[in-house]
Amino acid sequence: MNHLLQIEQDFLTSSVVTSEINFASIFTAQANADNAQKAKFDKSIKLAEMVAKASAWYDKAETKAMLESNGIEWDNKETFFGRVFGWQKSFAYKMVKAGKLKIEQGEVVTAFKRHCTAQENAGEGSNRSIAGLLKFAKGDTETASRPKALATFSIAKDGLNGEKGYSIRINLDGGIDISGDIENPRVLLCVQNLFTELSSIANS
Repeated sequence: MNHLLQIEQDFLTSSVVTSEINFASIFTAQANADNAQKAKFDKSIKLAEMVAKASAWYDKAETKAMLESNGIEWDNKETFFGRVFGWQKSFAYKMVKAGKLKIEQGEVVTAFKRHCTAQENAGEGSNRSIAGLLKFAKGDTETASRPKALATFSIAKDGLNGEKGYSIRINLDGGIDISGDIENPRVLLCVQNLFTELSSIANS
């Protein structure tokens, strides 16, 4: 929401809008997904579903009329995604596609999650992500698998992180997968600094 001007924030939190779309819930889900480093698939797919509904809301003629009467110039979908969520067009449309998939073909999402679980149980790893879901939906189960790791780090349960375990990995494509949360702020800072630098090297 920090991408928005005050006039835009006021519009999105007005009763005429919140009666149809609760953007506060979307922003909360967006923050939760970001904080979970996008490895938390269930949070990401929940966010995608809400974003798909928000996208459909934007397309309504009534919405366009409300935008105009409130002096807000979101002339196209790309502007809407950029101003409201701070997303580039390509990522935003991936989220909308995933959200529509969850709404219209929930069985595909369920099948994808089972596919990922089967791979993880077999010790193969999986690409349990929005990108992985979209590839799976196209029938591309091979590339829906987790890419090769360039670097990994883990903390065992009942170790430095208390009762919970933690793992992080940088993939061949430069993406970062994270499982769990680090409770000790000093340990978290060290891991973040290291893997941010490693990710930068992998993407260079």
